[in-house]
Amino acid sequence: MKNRLFEKAEVRRMEILIRLRLIHSSFTTVVFSIVSVMK
Repeated sequence: MKNRLFEKAEVRRMEILIRLRLIHSSFTTVVFSIVSVMK
């Protein structure tokens, strides 16, 4: 049971990391487009 919970926590952490990475990449693309427009 404990092992199962640990696995679930690991999967959840991976999902959060992936989500953060996606948000970060989209945010950087937005920033880059704004910067290019400013120039």
